[in-house]
Amino acid sequence: MKKITATAIAVYAFLVITACVTNKGQTVNTVPLDQAIQEASKDIEDNVQAGQKIAVLNFTSPTEQFSEYVLYQLSEKLVNGRKLTVVDRTELDLIRQEEQFQLSGEVSDESAQAIGKKLGAQLIVSGSINAIGNVYHFRIRTLAVETAAVETSYSADVNPRETRVASLLGGAKPATVQTTQSSQTYKIGDTGPAGGIIFYDKGFFSDDWQYLEAAPAKTEFRAKWGGYSKYAYVSGTSTDIGTGRQNTRLIADYLRAEGEKGRAAQRCAMLNVGGFTDWFLPSIDELALMYKNLKQKGLGDFGNSWYWSSSSTSSQYNNNLAWGLYFTLGSDGKYGRNVTLSVRAVRAF
Repeated sequence: MKKITATAIAVYAFLVITACVTNKGQTVNTVPLDQAIQEASKDIEDNVQAGQKIAVLNFTSPTEQFSEYVLYQLSEKLVNGRKLTVVDRTELDLIRQEEQFQLSGEVSDESAQAIGKKLGAQLIVSGSINAIGNVYHFRIRTLAVETAAVETSYSADVNPRETRVASLLGGAKPATVQTTQSSQTYKIGDTGPAGGIIFYDKGFFSDDWQYLEAAPAKTEFRAKWGGYSKYAYVSGTSTDIGTGRQNTRLIADYLRAEGEKGRAAQRCAMLNVGGFTDWFLPSIDELALMYKNLKQKGLGDFGNSWYWSSSSTSSQYNNNLAWGLYFTLGSDGKYGRNVTLSVRAVRAF
């Protein structure tokens, strides 16, 4: 039997500490920064057509050195993968100077498309890092230049105490996704922090939120719910108010494992509106509040169509259904997850 030394125990304890972070009483699994970059690269290679030209454009972070590191490492891994043609950094630097944007700054989807066309690329890669509670949320997505469709989206939680992360950030902290009580009060119908419209006030702040904000009408889209061909029940989703965010995470994880992309919950989670990236597909009860407090009052510019919720259903006969709401009459119903319905994202704060 091998003797377990005190040093080995100490090393093991360190690894456990750096792999998990306690966030408001809950243990959150984190990954090293380099692992997140590696997994993001693999996600791109596994989900886009081979032979395309791709530009690793920008990564929003508080320091240029952090962004430079992520973009360099990601580019190198894509080059070594030999599946895609990666735009040379010299070309990118010329465009960056011409368009006057920073590697660490935000670039709109419209600007990214224009830059991609100048580079002759079919795909554009961008990313960001944000502080959410006691972890840093790392995100990489790939955008199709011609259609602006999101081809891939990868996200992971990174431990802020990791030496490499702390060094690259140099003491700077990523932008914080709000998890503290807002100093401003809102009422239903008010414009929210992200430029959307408030449709629910819980009356008090708990579980990191008090208000629900519907995304601006211009962000509305149509999509399938996803996962239809697997005849699998997506377990853990709820119909209740306050559960849409968790529902969306469960659905996104399920769809990613099944290799699907561009579905309703995935696209909600990928939205960036007014610098806010914490959007999700509402639960059916949250959707009903949007109808009651906005649509019926002529607010929010909703259509007279069916809207998807993040509440999956299960029955003795069919696991392939999810709840939707008809915004003409306010009635709900179960739809096959392969049906294309309207989608309006929401956020909680």
